[in-house]
Parts: sequence; C-alpha cells; structure tokens
Amino acid sequence: MPKKILIIDDDVNLATVMRHYLEERGFDVETAFDAYSGVGTAIGFKPDLILLDLQMPAGGGAGVCLNISQNMAINKTPIIFITSASEKELKEQLPLVAQFKGHFKKPVDMSQLTSAINRLLGAP
Repeated sequence: MPKKILIIDDDVNLATVMRHYLEERGFDVETAFDAYSGVGTAIGFKPDLILLDLQMPAGGGAGVCLNISQNMAINKTPIIFITSASEKELKEQLPLVAQFKGHFKKPVDMSQLTSAINRLLGAP
C-alpha cells in the first residue's frame, strides 16, 4: 500500500507540481489549499506525512499544527514545512511542534524533498 502524503499550501501551482511528482514516485497524495480545509483533509485522509506551508489563509501553518496536535488520530503525523520562512522564523513561530521534522525553502528541490520523505517514511 502506498504511503500517503498531504500537501497543504495556498500556492496551487506548487502544490499541483509536487502532487504529480510524488504520485509518479508511487505516493498516494492529496492536496488542500488553506489551513482550514487542510485540517479537515488530514482528519479524513490520515496521511503518513504532511507537507505544509507556514503562511496561508484560514489559520496558516501554525493553526494547522495546533489543530493536528489536538486530534488523537493524526497528532503523531510528521510535518515538513515548505516555505519561504527561515528555520529561525519557523522555530520562533512553532517552538513546541513535536511533529516538525524539517523544512525546505521555496523553490523546492524535489529530488531532495523526495529523499527526505523516503528517510522519514522508511520508503525505498
């Protein structure tokens, strides 16, 4: 069964490119384009990993993390941020996010991102 990845990013073009790239590599991928729908999708889809933008409408990445951390079904789901924010800015905004497993700056190097995903999920 393929590993499931949820992309939550208001940049529809980037999310679509990432989705197609990851699907071609065998992942089951869903997308959401704001924080609110991202949390709902995460609850229903139960991803193995979330790729999350920090700055977006309807609560932003911080709001997504807060909501996910409070839901027992998905509160251990690892999160990789895809953002233009620096690691310092991320840590200042998200100091207690246990699921935070790293970040990639936009524009994303998809081969490096895929390697990080494979390491986290134990995929080949």
